[in-house]
Amino acid sequence: MLIKIKQLTLVAGDIVTLYLSLLITLIFRYGLIFSRYIHDHLGPFSIVFACWIIIFYIAGLYDVKNLKNTLSFLRQFMIAIFAGTITAISMFYAVKYFSISPKTNLAIFVIIFFFIGAIWRFSFNTFIKTPQRATLIIGDDPELQELATFITHNPQAGYHITAHLTIHDASHQDITTIIEKNNIDTIIIQQHAPLTSSAHIYERIAQRVDVMDSIEAYELFFKKLPLAQIETSWIMTHLSRHSSAYEIIKRPIEGFLALILTIILSPLLILIYLLVILTSRGGGIYKQLRVGKQEKTFFIYKFRTMIANAETSGAQWAQHKDPRITPLGTFLRFSHIDELPQLINVIRGDLSFIGPRPERPEFVKELSEKIPYYTLRHIIKPGITGWAQINYRYGSSVQDAYAKLQYDMYYVKERSFIFDVLTILKTIKMFLFNYA
Repeated sequence: MLIKIKQLTLVAGDIVTLYLSLLITLIFRYGLIFSRYIHDHLGPFSIVFACWIIIFYIAGLYDVKNLKNTLSFLRQFMIAIFAGTITAISMFYAVKYFSISPKTNLAIFVIIFFFIGAIWRFSFNTFIKTPQRATLIIGDDPELQELATFITHNPQAGYHITAHLTIHDASHQDITTIIEKNNIDTIIIQQHAPLTSSAHIYERIAQRVDVMDSIEAYELFFKKLPLAQIETSWIMTHLSRHSSAYEIIKRPIEGFLALILTIILSPLLILIYLLVILTSRGGGIYKQLRVGKQEKTFFIYKFRTMIANAETSGAQWAQHKDPRITPLGTFLRFSHIDELPQLINVIRGDLSFIGPRPERPEFVKELSEKIPYYTLRHIIKPGITGWAQINYRYGSSVQDAYAKLQYDMYYVKERSFIFDVLTILKTIKMFLFNYA
């Protein structure tokens, strides 16, 4: 809740800063008669501002772990303003929808907002570290150690570790003393802690101390599930939930959108197909067997990025700088353009736009034997992009598959229309900003 409040405060502050910059722009340009021009500018700029807020989200400017006064943050902020400026120019001059085409005013606005926005942002990043919730961690699982490290290195999240006890050392007296001595606000306790310890802890709720188990805290900070701490009963309770109404309307909407995109992009698809067959031996489209919902197999379609007969020795993970990838294939993979033929899979109903990436049957068999709960990713339809794809690097090992499964299971648990929209926006961020 604390993180959400900070994010909402940041959004509200950005909105105020945008409108304040517009007001200063009009005063600077028109002086005392600025009020005559407010009506003409307010509507068009409000639409532009909505786009800017979305761009800020895509750029990661509302991600709490990024809210630090570093050169990296300044770079993200400047890139976001540049992208917003290009968007505003497109809306004012290319689309020709608005009644105004502000050249000078837009330029003045961007300069003013850059300085005011930078002051607001850097001030927020400075003061976001306080106040912090005094936090007691109880447990010694690796996931709790990961949580402790994250909280220590990200004070802007709003938590400060005051004490850390192991389960065996956490007596009732120790916990009570620490709570009273350090004014503890939050307790994070290891999942499945012995009742002799946890029963006393949960009694502190009545004393206005927030208590989170390690799974809840792990989800809050990392947006993924700690698979090592999860038991079958937890899975049956949490992963069986789904939005039935959304699931019903999602399929026809995705099929229609995929059809429209295929028609619009058909010239590009034909061009890439020709380039693939002209620059290397083999066909332009490559199809490969994958595992989908309920472990049913289907053929996925991609532009061919490897040399012909790349797997004469059998299925193998794609590696970094894989020698089997063609020069054109390197670009297609880097830009993810090789995925465009999968629009056909969406039309056919094999894929969704958002979901866990489908794996090959050979890898599914291996990973299912080595990773607990791996087959649970098949309870929903796989996707062209997914929560794991935008939060974790390209996987090429069992360890990578385990790490990505934690994100996939978080998506399965939290999937909704809003979550899908946010995933699409973060996918855009991956293309526009991570490669910038």
